[in-house]
Amino acid sequence: MAALRASLDAVIAFRPNLILVSAGFDAYAQDPLTAMTLETDDFAMLGQWLRATGLPAAAILEGGYSEDLPLLIDAFLTAWEKPPVA
Repeated sequence: MAALRASLDAVIAFRPNLILVSAGFDAYAQDPLTAMTLETDDFAMLGQWLRATGLPAAAILEGGYSEDLPLLIDAFLTAWEKPPVA
């Protein structure tokens, strides 16, 4: 997550007019084809970060092969759409 945050900060520093996200859900810890470590809450955090930029953005589904894929996408998009409830 630290590397992803640093990458987003670099994108923000560039001051783009639009952010395009390659939404690869194969980074999920339970993905059957990879050995990565992101959890559902991590994808939600990525959505929150994206929303917080205040920049126009779009996401393109790139990968993700777990049966949990719909849940991961929902966590990401829901967090991107609105701020968390306090």
